[in-house]
Amino acid sequence: MSYDPIRELKHHNEKSLKMFNADGFDLFTKKNGFTRYALPGRASLPGALKYHWRLDRYRYGYKRRPSMDHAVIFRNPVTGVNMLVFHPYINPHLSVSDALQEIKAGLQEWAEKRGLKVEVYDPSFSWYYPGQTALVVISRQNYQIQVG
Repeated sequence: MSYDPIRELKHHNEKSLKMFNADGFDLFTKKNGFTRYALPGRASLPGALKYHWRLDRYRYGYKRRPSMDHAVIFRNPVTGVNMLVFHPYINPHLSVSDALQEIKAGLQEWAEKRGLKVEVYDPSFSWYYPGQTALVVISRQNYQIQVG
């Protein structure tokens, strides 16, 4: 999989998004040492998170990965850590805590079957349409993410 410099993603987002929190993006990427990124595809996601696609299909049947709004795979080239990050819209008809629980519940089973960890953060941590989207991080079980 090919990773591009993080500055290209930031530049693109600043130009194309009406609501982009550049400070939140910078804080997240710097705290975690992410300097490279890739956009996830069917083949790249298993490789980046180190689970095997064919074995995954054999074990669980062909099931699409969860829907991911504004998804990016971030890479720290020093540690080799990759994390899938995306920003789903929160349900405006629920309280924020209930909306975050709803998002996590929809991802938990998918991630656990693959030995992955799901973390769902408050909309204040999202840099895509802050306040309207949550920040979701999917990683290997032993990785620690730093937000805020």
